[in-house]
Amino acid sequence: MAAQFSEGWSGTPMWQLQQGRAETMRKEQEEREAQAGSVLDIEQEGDGFRSVLYISRLVGTNYEDSKVRGPKRKSRAEAVKDGLALRAAYRDAHEDKKQEAVQKQRTELLVKTWRPSELPSEDKAVKEKVEEPMRARLARKPRGNGWQRVGDKEFFRHASAPMAFDPTKGSYLQVDAATNSYVDCAMPHDPMEYPVTVSVGASLVGQTDEDLNASDRPRSLVLKELVKTGAAMKNPLFFLDQPAACFALFDGIRGGAAVEWCSKHFH
Repeated sequence: MAAQFSEGWSGTPMWQLQQGRAETMRKEQEEREAQAGSVLDIEQEGDGFRSVLYISRLVGTNYEDSKVRGPKRKSRAEAVKDGLALRAAYRDAHEDKKQEAVQKQRTELLVKTWRPSELPSEDKAVKEKVEEPMRARLARKPRGNGWQRVGDKEFFRHASAPMAFDPTKGSYLQVDAATNSYVDCAMPHDPMEYPVTVSVGASLVGQTDEDLNASDRPRSLVLKELVKTGAAMKNPLFFLDQPAACFALFDGIRGGAAVEWCSKHFH
């Protein structure tokens, strides 16, 4: 089949354009995959140290991020040893078993005591070049949950707290409600989950039924899952460590009206 082209035509053949698009898509996918995986950090916590392994999985075009914290240690070397064990557990596990393997390793570390001969030097570096793309992405992401992107900008505001985050500067900002302006503020608390089981309850004891039904009887309030309660009431307590519970006792010394109102409206 013959075709005629105008003199001087230098257009790119369709097959070459398709090949170029395929190559671009391949490189973009590789860049996205490089921003997933694991990142190890050692954080100072009071007078001790703790390892933190950040884990990320690429699902479609979105990232599912989580973190696993090792036990608190007296020395940085112990925390580094914990972190290296968590990282090894992640890398050695099958793709769909990585989270489970890291959690299992963390449980074992809770009762692990390292011998001095097993510890690295106190100044051992834990950052690796392969982690750099993921570190850069996490640096552009605000801590905690409840953040919402403002339009299509690289800027976040919190859904329930007067705070904002500027990923280009890596800075947290406080929102002045009166002027809607921003001022620098400290980084918010990064909540932790502790391997603790808490059981709570309340009971009222009286000598007779009249004591239990009296209008001025004490009232108690128990919120067993404080974070879940806040989320259900559209007021997320994103800054609280977990588990978190609340117990309040109201004593109706001068009648029952005040204690009744307080117990019903406390939360």
